[in-house]
Amino acid sequence: MRLPKLGLTARLRAAGHRLGLRRGAVVLMYHRVAAPGSDPWDLCVSPTHFQDHLGALRDWGATILPLAELVAAAEQQRLPKRALAITFDDGYADNYHAAFPLLERSDAPATIFVATGPILASREFWWDALERLLLGGALPARLQAAVGGQARVWMTADPPALYRQVWAALSDLPPNAQQAALGSFAMELGRAVGRPRETHRPLTPAELGEFAGRSRGLIEFGGHTADHPRLPTLPPAGQRDQIQRGKDELEAMIGMRVHSFSYPFGAHDGHGVAAVRDAGFLRACTTSGGGVGHRPDHFRLARLPVPDMPGDALVRQVSAICA
Repeated sequence: MRLPKLGLTARLRAAGHRLGLRRGAVVLMYHRVAAPGSDPWDLCVSPTHFQDHLGALRDWGATILPLAELVAAAEQQRLPKRALAITFDDGYADNYHAAFPLLERSDAPATIFVATGPILASREFWWDALERLLLGGALPARLQAAVGGQARVWMTADPPALYRQVWAALSDLPPNAQQAALGSFAMELGRAVGRPRETHRPLTPAELGEFAGRSRGLIEFGGHTADHPRLPTLPPAGQRDQIQRGKDELEAMIGMRVHSFSYPFGAHDGHGVAAVRDAGFLRACTTSGGGVGHRPDHFRLARLPVPDMPGDALVRQVSAICA
């Protein structure tokens, strides 16, 4: 007998019961507050919807806590009803220019996890640079480029499928090999990646420092490595370098210590968890859906990815876990 599939809300509620959440909390995961013309990974929530999210959560009676306070409350079994935290990954400029004014107006704290390499190099994140190359104009029928030091041939009849195939090939490469592959595609296409687009750029070092100064007490900044690699693809020493270097660079730019971390792509293994702890971080987030229950694993905190949807839809998802 084949049972009917549960809807998303029912599945989230069932996951919460399996986790034993007597009074669950939710950590929301955003990336961007923007509405660009191209968003192949659905990283963007429009400013209108983000404002709607904040209002709907408040109307629902959510208690929005800083991430550190939420984790401490869960550990001490004193989570308030309908507790949640807000986080952003990567360090896009729109976190400052679009998200922060709305967070500030709502007095809603948030944690922003920052990958420092693209900021210091003044370049787009590699997946955005790839989107710019492959989805930003006409393509030849057949495209050849060097990926990981090997010549690869790609058929281009379906550009979105091409983008995902190339993304998959690049995602497990070390950062220097990713940049080399982007250079190979740019050369084959006769296009220069150039300066970051205003619609896709990361924060600048100056903006990050200004952001930290203006938002003190409302925004926490956290580590997200230097170059946003998939950590388990690196040897233990490489993982430690990415984690520690990202922490050091971020602290230098914002002028304060950082205590929270987010694993790029949510990917982690025992070496990465140990390196995060040894670097002095006190907590770390994954990208796994679900809630935060009592006595959480501080270095494997679950988060709920938030798509671009109306506020009432978000409340339905969150309430399934917080029930």
